[in-house]
Amino acid sequence: MKIREYLKQIYYLSGSNKKQLAIIIFLFIFTSTLDLIGIGTISIYASLIVSPEIIYNSSFIDSFNYPIENIPLYKLAIITGGFLVFIFFIKFILSIATYYKIFYFTQNCIKDIRFKILNTYKKLPYEEYIYRDSSITIASVGIYVKAYGAVLNGLLLFIGDMIVATFIFILLFFASGPILLALVSILAFTIYLYKIFYLDSSKLLGIQVNSGLNNIYRGIQEFFSGFKEIRILNNYFYFDDKIINGTELVAKSETKQAIITAIPRLLLEFVIILFIVSLIFVSMLAGVEFNSIVPIVSLFAAAALRVAPMLNQITRFFGVFKYGEDSINRIYKEVSTLNNPKSSENKISKQTDLKAAFKLLKIDNVSYSYPKNEFKVLENISFEIQAGDTIAIIGESGSGKTTLINLILGLLNPSKGKILLNDLEIQNCLRMWQDKVAYLPQDVFLIQDTIIKNIALGEDPKLINLKKIEMVVKQAQLFDFICELPNGLKTEINENGINLSGGQKQRIALARAFYFDKEILMFDEATSALDSRIESEIMNQINNLKGSKTIIMISHRQETITYCDKIFRIKNGRIELEK
Repeated sequence: MKIREYLKQIYYLSGSNKKQLAIIIFLFIFTSTLDLIGIGTISIYASLIVSPEIIYNSSFIDSFNYPIENIPLYKLAIITGGFLVFIFFIKFILSIATYYKIFYFTQNCIKDIRFKILNTYKKLPYEEYIYRDSSITIASVGIYVKAYGAVLNGLLLFIGDMIVATFIFILLFFASGPILLALVSILAFTIYLYKIFYLDSSKLLGIQVNSGLNNIYRGIQEFFSGFKEIRILNNYFYFDDKIINGTELVAKSETKQAIITAIPRLLLEFVIILFIVSLIFVSMLAGVEFNSIVPIVSLFAAAALRVAPMLNQITRFFGVFKYGEDSINRIYKEVSTLNNPKSSENKISKQTDLKAAFKLLKIDNVSYSYPKNEFKVLENISFEIQAGDTIAIIGESGSGKTTLINLILGLLNPSKGKILLNDLEIQNCLRMWQDKVAYLPQDVFLIQDTIIKNIALGEDPKLINLKKIEMVVKQAQLFDFICELPNGLKTEINENGINLSGGQKQRIALARAFYFDKEILMFDEATSALDSRIESEIMNQINNLKGSKTIIMISHRQETITYCDKIFRIKNGRIELEK
């Protein structure tokens, strides 16, 4: 990726936090000025201790027309030392403030990006969701965003170090241009060799780490999704192999990256010490008096002590910069979809306000085939559902029943034909339509929290209506079950509701539908996994709702549809009325 495009992506991802950059740059410049004054003062202080006559005879100090020779050496040392301590104390305070600002800025950007990614997923078309690798989605919110934070943090520190280094090099240039040129040439050559032998492999290592992490996440996710079947088969090789191989790839790549990151500090320390010692040695060979080289050596030594850690940070940054390129590219692709004019966000934005109660849903000559499959799952489907109807849609497994429900819910768009709600296309009033519908699948979605929060799913805890919760619990015939629990409604539900029976899960889903007061209830094979007694109890509850709610039952079992007013059968992609 071109460096300009890469920086553009980083800048784009920083979002509304860009305003804070000006403050950070200002702090860098101010701190750099203090650095400059501090390093110059160190040179003066060192000369004052080793050869005070250099200071007393300085033409630069004479230009201030101040009788410095009248000040005793010990007083001059105290004044210079005190000034030096004061400068570095102020610099210490400002540096802490700068680092705080950088880290706070980075964490805000990470928080905003996670929120942007989640917003992208909220608006993700259902057809894209079907084909999406969930392990990559999890990695985007976790690992990739963390890598972006490391790159952004490194970039800001790099900018700060470059500003400080520029100020220091200007000072050294005026002190001794030839010596500075020699130092810069040696450092540049050292960094170039480091880049050639080590740094260029960082991007590949970043790609390998992301690939390994995806394998780990995917293996763990698949392992727990199929835990029961895998345990019974006692066949773990596939999952062990995927997780172990991914872990080994991550371990090898991160070990290499850690070594690449550690090398610059050790290498630069060696080169700078070698340069300082060589400078003194060459000066003495050239016959230069030791006292006269003290100021320049102390200045370059002080500058080297300040610049060495910065050069280490700069080389570390180049490693992090390349290492995080793959992660940032992935995040950018995720987040930038929000600005795509073809995105679902823009489609949903053109909405008609539908305040009227549900009267009629008309499926008009609808056909559908999935994007990666030309085969038509449904073809020329037409029927109507009126308010208060209790209808059933039946058919063999794979006949297209769930696809039809997804079309009715507005999750999928027809390849041909229209779905009309009170004479309006549902895609033009999608949010209002979905607000009227409760969807109850075979596998009820439950969160690992209390029964209250599972019934009032997603609602702000402060806004939950406890009286209404108690009422819908009785409506869904959960009251007796909850009374038996030690913590009642505050009982925690385990992951995926593993501590509940199928019937209890379905009743919680029913209570949820009642709580949100949905006009239309859609049951997608909701009772097919229950035993006949529990199914009969729930169907009796559903039967009590006839007339007050519009009910759509998807099932392949005849017993489930006894109470339905109309029965539609899907066969070979077409629909026909049986009752």
